[in-house]
Amino acid sequence: MYKNFITSIDFSKIYFYSLLFFAFMMPLAKASNSLFPFLMIFLLILQGNYKEHFKILKKETIFITMVAFISLMSVSILWTDNLKWGFDDLRHFLSWIAIFAIALNLKIEQIYKIITAFIFGMFISEVLAYGMFFEFWEIRGHGKEYPSPFMSHETYGFYLAFTATILFNRILVDRYRLKEKILYTLFFISIMGNLFINTGRMGQLVFIIGVFTTVIIHYKFSFKSIILSSVIVSVIFVSAFNLSNHFKSRVILAQQDITKALNHNYNTSWGNRVVYWLIAFESIKSNPLIGVGVGDYGTAIANIFEKESYGVPLKRQGEMARNHFHNQYLNVAVQIGIIGLVLLLVVYFNYFKMNIKEKEIKELSMFFILMFAAAGFSSLYFGRSYGTSIFILFTGLFIAGLLNKEDHDISSKVSL
Repeated sequence: MYKNFITSIDFSKIYFYSLLFFAFMMPLAKASNSLFPFLMIFLLILQGNYKEHFKILKKETIFITMVAFISLMSVSILWTDNLKWGFDDLRHFLSWIAIFAIALNLKIEQIYKIITAFIFGMFISEVLAYGMFFEFWEIRGHGKEYPSPFMSHETYGFYLAFTATILFNRILVDRYRLKEKILYTLFFISIMGNLFINTGRMGQLVFIIGVFTTVIIHYKFSFKSIILSSVIVSVIFVSAFNLSNHFKSRVILAQQDITKALNHNYNTSWGNRVVYWLIAFESIKSNPLIGVGVGDYGTAIANIFEKESYGVPLKRQGEMARNHFHNQYLNVAVQIGIIGLVLLLVVYFNYFKMNIKEKEIKELSMFFILMFAAAGFSSLYFGRSYGTSIFILFTGLFIAGLLNKEDHDISSKVSL
């Protein structure tokens, strides 16, 4: 009876409609982001066919390296003292299993529709952000001074930058109709404005990477593509500097912080980040291969502050020890050592090796990982629901494109 019930379920439709909903809600609701990976994993368990699924996935290098990375992170709980932090971080990494559930159950044409659902969700988020900026409403107690509706400004900056890159790519390709390109262009302009009223600087920097990569992929690596990219970026940034007081003040503040850090004054936002680098190197020297464990990076920070203050006030030392390294690579290296860091970098590298036949999906996979990898220098994305969710969703979509081996291009049929 149980087998009959399972075989009667149309898992393909459940996955597709669930992912449409979650992709749309991803920029809008933290609760759905927390639920999303666990629903995917539950469906995968319910679905069965474990041997067949493993047989399909084990052929792909990215699957092997992801499993190795997750396994090392999981095993490191054995040498973690702070189990509360350890299990809290570990659940984000274990939720990567949802990537394989997505990858095994989608068709190419469904991938495009899910990406479009994400774009629509970002549009709603965009409306809310502009409403905050123009003081029509407040969300989470914030208004004009912090126009990021539901997530931190660093993470929202990445969401904006990646969405802008998806739109820019769709504007350049010839697969979409003129009226669609007009809508994409208007939304692209709107997102650029939002990106530069947002207080997160890393979003603006990864946007540059997105623009350069998109132009180079479409016009090849040439003098023309470099000049075109430089002109586009220069026009956007000069306009933003002159039109956005938020952006202008953040640029000036960054210059001041860097000057202070060069003079060994680390009591600034950028200076604190320099201190995190110094502390991370000290911790890695003591635990080079397998790190201090998934949950003990805060303890590592506190222990090193006991030996050297780096001119940071005692109160701020405590705050920094209760936080992460504001850098994905430093955090991973301290947690699971150089071996873990190398595994993460190999996971990223395998995006470029994925033989995705569908051209636009392949392009998006390269944009995404370049931008995500760059953003990792500024913040911790795997320890946050919004950062983990966007990684799971799009990595699952890209591997789904990889597993759909047919050499065909249906994207010319795709509309809004």
